[in-house]
Amino acid sequence: MTRPPRWTILLPGTLFVVLAISWSLWFPYAPQRVRAALPANAILVSEHHHLAEDAAALLQNPALRQSFSVLGGDPTELDAFMSSGTGRWLTRCLGGRYALVAYAPAAPRGGPPSWMAASWGGPRAQILRWLMAGGWIPGWSRLPGHSAVPCYRFDGDPDFPVLSAAIYEGVVLLCYSQDPSAVRDMTRRLSYGEAASDLPAVDDAAMDRAQLRWPTAEADIPRGEVGWAASASGPLELSADWPTAVALPMLRRWGHRAGFTGLVPGFNLPMLGALPAATADAADWQRLQAGLGEVSGGVVLAPAALLESSLAASGNLEWIDLYNQTLGPHVVADGLLAVGLLREAFSGRLLGIKTPSLVLALSVAPDMDAGVVLPSLLDRCNAALGSALLVQERHAEGGAPYFIIDDARSGIYSSMKVSEKPCLWREGGWLFMASNLNAAEAVRRRMAQPLSEALPQGDWWHAVQAEPASLHHWMDFAAAGTALRKLAALHAIVQIAQGHGSGPAVELMTATGHAVSALEPFGEGRARLALTPEAWHIDARVGR
Repeated sequence: MTRPPRWTILLPGTLFVVLAISWSLWFPYAPQRVRAALPANAILVSEHHHLAEDAAALLQNPALRQSFSVLGGDPTELDAFMSSGTGRWLTRCLGGRYALVAYAPAAPRGGPPSWMAASWGGPRAQILRWLMAGGWIPGWSRLPGHSAVPCYRFDGDPDFPVLSAAIYEGVVLLCYSQDPSAVRDMTRRLSYGEAASDLPAVDDAAMDRAQLRWPTAEADIPRGEVGWAASASGPLELSADWPTAVALPMLRRWGHRAGFTGLVPGFNLPMLGALPAATADAADWQRLQAGLGEVSGGVVLAPAALLESSLAASGNLEWIDLYNQTLGPHVVADGLLAVGLLREAFSGRLLGIKTPSLVLALSVAPDMDAGVVLPSLLDRCNAALGSALLVQERHAEGGAPYFIIDDARSGIYSSMKVSEKPCLWREGGWLFMASNLNAAEAVRRRMAQPLSEALPQGDWWHAVQAEPASLHHWMDFAAAGTALRKLAALHAIVQIAQGHGSGPAVELMTATGHAVSALEPFGEGRARLALTPEAWHIDARVGR
């Protein structure tokens, strides 16, 4: 009897083994399976596409790397991890083609709140499952009890919330909760098809995004959305559509030793309504650019109608009446409101302490006589506030006079130098208000000079003119950051002097310093806010 050739046995055997391994590893891409892992009561869900590739690109962004260093991180350690075999493999497994992160205020069957993540890992996820089953992933141990899908927990401090994990048909599941077995709810939803979250809405979103919806009995529940995009070298892009009916989320810590951080409703954005398109003639537009362009580290431009809308939203009838009977009739309905935060070189002083300078410009009617309107305005303010403010006219060479805000009573304010006190003046179609006389003189000197062709804001002024019904903001993070640090320090001094204690004020000052330091590497930022009766729509860019 002739024995068959060895290859006739090895080839089918090898082919069988290869097919068996391939069958065990391969799962068709199914983003709906990732979505199905999240509970129906999730209030916040963020959606990420190709997170691993984005992370690798972001690590090469110079501004992000510097910002990370400022906050105490070491970019070289991240580089070393990302370039290692383990780092590349885990990153693609946990942040694969499609990933979701969610927060649920309670477990579906009752239980503590939890943060969850579900990511499409594909074949890598199945390999990770084998490694965890074999005990080859240090720091993880299998959860006790019976489960159709093996579940694991990270061996951390037993007094704090637990990070648990499971892998189901190509999907990596993670859960952070005070319930060690919370991840089993995620596997149960996938196994039995239980109700899952419908956040975010299924559409072709260009950006990674997060959607939030608070639990309510209403049939049509509004949701807020924030989207973002970043690259290795370009700026960070941000877009938000936030209904005024949806409260902004706030972080809150609770549980044993306050070890868990969750989300609770904060405040609602005011309902301001749509604003009319704002206009200014060419001469006034040039005055504004010349006056605020070079001296400002931050500029805000908005339709002047925002003043009236903001007062109406506040519901303060006394201030609404004060505005309507004094300044309101003189404000141009389709005019502009501008605010400049001046650079360090143009700082003012408050009792000798160097403080940031602010300059505000408002479109007013040509026939407005500031010398008549301002005393009447201050009289009404004095009656409402019990103050004794008055206007002192001061001659300005070659132009309209300054109107200095003074105090008839003896005290700290009246003892300040004239150059340290707020003032107002007319220039063309504008009413200017400055936090101190020195800032006013600096702005007027700039307006008397030819307009520079290379303003720090670049093409931002043209973008403002292209969207005249929106609020626009530009900021030089280094220049404005210096001013914000000083404002936070001044606030701390005032709070301590008034006997409110140093704790909260110092915390605010420290947080402001950290935030500014983290933003400074990006150079500049700009934002546009469009208002509708029901929502705020924001587009922002951080970096040049």
